[in-house]
Amino acid sequence: MALSAQEVRRIITAARRLPLNAPSVRVEDFMSGILALNPVQRGLYFPDPDPTGLLGIAVAYLTQERERILRDECHVPEFAVYQDANKNRFISGFDTYLATRNIGAKLRGRLLHHRAIRTALRRMQNGNDLEALAAAVMNVQCDYGEATRGSGDQGIDAIGWKQLVLIDPCFSEGDFIKDQVLPGEKVFLFASSKAFTDGNDTPPKLINPAHIRELVGGWVIQRSSVSKWQAVGIRMLSPVQMVLVTTYRLSIDAKSGCRSLGVQIWGIPELIYLICVAAPDSVFDATNNYVFSGTAFNAWWKLRDQNRLITV
Repeated sequence: MALSAQEVRRIITAARRLPLNAPSVRVEDFMSGILALNPVQRGLYFPDPDPTGLLGIAVAYLTQERERILRDECHVPEFAVYQDANKNRFISGFDTYLATRNIGAKLRGRLLHHRAIRTALRRMQNGNDLEALAAAVMNVQCDYGEATRGSGDQGIDAIGWKQLVLIDPCFSEGDFIKDQVLPGEKVFLFASSKAFTDGNDTPPKLINPAHIRELVGGWVIQRSSVSKWQAVGIRMLSPVQMVLVTTYRLSIDAKSGCRSLGVQIWGIPELIYLICVAAPDSVFDATNNYVFSGTAFNAWWKLRDQNRLITV
């Protein structure tokens, strides 16, 4: 027996009200409890065996809601739906789920404050701030990260790189004192940012698809002879990851298009995760349940605003 539209709404509402530390329960038990099903009704809604996949369809409503919260509301959902090794489906608070994956207490403690981090992101004053934040994340997650300086940057707002296979120059060059980047030694991250700042808790505006086209154009330019960032070592065949950093929200088509093109998205939910992973200890007070400090957060990313790269 399929769930009615009203029953689906009741289940979704209950899932959204789960606290982050809500214990794991089997999805069919959770739904049966919300709908107050008796044993006969439960057998109709969630038969075992389940030849028509009624439970899978019911679970899909919850996973679709998680995707909608991430994409349209730009929030981190506080519930999780997942399978165990035996293919049993469970629902729990998001923190409870992360514990099943052996995510460390430090990261989990920081993620408990995802709403405060989201508010800080929504209050960032302009696109330059978002560029510096992207550079701060790159500088921790990669070997280098820096924001670029305004005019003439060809749409590249932050640049990072990570070392790959390094070869001692004495095996490649006659003059091995040279300070140069040899092909294949780095994978580059080129970020283009677009900030939407209003300080509200409502869903952000949709990003203009033209900005994504600009990002793709910037990627093509950087692989050509007219690239202004050759000084950092980029060449036509250098490995490059393009990143869209934005506090706007993306439509289904825009998000799908970025993924099809190989563009990594750093939207609000992704930035919340990256901040929790990369920010220094000063941003989260480990002695006080990892409380988030907006002042320390701003001080961290503003360091990358001081030495911006200039095109040559």
